[in-house]
Amino acid sequence: MSTKASVVKANPNLERGMRQEEAIDLISRIVCEVVKTPGLKKVILSVLSNILSAWSEESLIKKKVSGNAIKMASSVIDPEGVPKTRLVDSALWTDPETFPGMLNAMPVLVNTILSIFMKMEEGIKQLPPKVQADYIRQMVEEVDTENIGKLLTSFAEHISDIHKEYPTFISDSVLKLVLDIVAKTDFGALREAVEGSSEDIAVAIKAVVDAIFLKNTFKGTNLIAAVPPIINGVVKGLAESLKPGVEIYSPSTIGEMLANIIHTAVEGIDGKEIGRLIDYSNKMISALHTGDKLWGEGKPKIPEALSGKLRDIISAIDPQSFSEAKAARSEYIEELVTSVNDILWENATFMLPLISGAPFMINPLIRSSRKIVSKVAEAPPDLFIDSVSVAMEGIDTQEIGETLNSFVRAINSIHEASPELLPEFISGIVSSVDASEVRKFVDAVAKPLLNTLSGATYGEDTK
Repeated sequence: MSTKASVVKANPNLERGMRQEEAIDLISRIVCEVVKTPGLKKVILSVLSNILSAWSEESLIKKKVSGNAIKMASSVIDPEGVPKTRLVDSALWTDPETFPGMLNAMPVLVNTILSIFMKMEEGIKQLPPKVQADYIRQMVEEVDTENIGKLLTSFAEHISDIHKEYPTFISDSVLKLVLDIVAKTDFGALREAVEGSSEDIAVAIKAVVDAIFLKNTFKGTNLIAAVPPIINGVVKGLAESLKPGVEIYSPSTIGEMLANIIHTAVEGIDGKEIGRLIDYSNKMISALHTGDKLWGEGKPKIPEALSGKLRDIISAIDPQSFSEAKAARSEYIEELVTSVNDILWENATFMLPLISGAPFMINPLIRSSRKIVSKVAEAPPDLFIDSVSVAMEGIDTQEIGETLNSFVRAINSIHEASPELLPEFISGIVSSVDASEVRKFVDAVAKPLLNTLSGATYGEDTK
């Protein structure tokens, strides 16, 4: 007896598993062969014929269209059964009398195909996963990808031509279909499918990116070039939605309408429920922290796990590239800020009102700050002192001292390594300061400020 046979005989569970695997392989091969048989193709054509017959029984024109549709389906499903020119290549599609009828029949054909797929899906669900995978793989391998590519290209060209005369064709014709599909799709099932497909998604994204951007850069260039029109469409849609209110109504009217809408919306909000949500969230966070410490035996584990992930992330980053990227981002930000500033000041009438209107922005902050401080000052002295004492006792003064010590040590280390570095740095700043402007500032601001403070303190001016 062979070693394999001995192992199988000694382990009945292994024997049953091997038999089940062999049965699944056998069923898988049978299903794949059945897909290729003329019998299954005849069944599909029979189902299609029955549906179209019911649709066309009261119209001679529909019967003619149905007959042509059956011939077309037969030529596609079983081209070997059509010895002469295939129907899809015939003059049927250019016949001005027949072609409109074929277009009218397309929804029925599409719905029929969808019904067939639904029935097939119900049957596939009853098969073992391996058989399902083999069956779907067999179908995908026989799909005419060349014609799909040609169809997408032709469809894009037609959309482009239609948009030249009807710019809102998509929103008028297709948007309702998309919204209906979204409404009738179970996103929970989609989520579950995505959650178990991370490996497939990673492989698919890599393959698509390679095919678009690496193997054919022209396709990638066109895809990237299509992004600005999409962004422009979104921006234009938002602008157009705001345009009527601004152009039709006066500022006071539109302002009153918006205020009324916002007021109504705010009034309808249940503030107590928001408070309960915040309260429950706070309790959940507190409970999470407590539970995390218990789970970690006194030390929270979540920060440790996040730190580990951050450590993994950092370890995979090239320090040189990271530094260069940060420098590049800083330069981009500098150029952007400079450009915005230059553009704004090209028109002084745009910026000067912002300066003159600064009090209207600063005063509310000052008043709100004053109200906060006044409320603190109005608090009962005993409670206020107790609160301040608790707060000050809770501040980690040792950590503050260590922070200052570390800062001083860092400065000392710089000085010890390069004694001239800090003096040159400070000297460079001082030498760049305009002494005459500083004297003007002292005379205009500093001296009057000191005099005012001295008068407020001692009741007299000192000059």
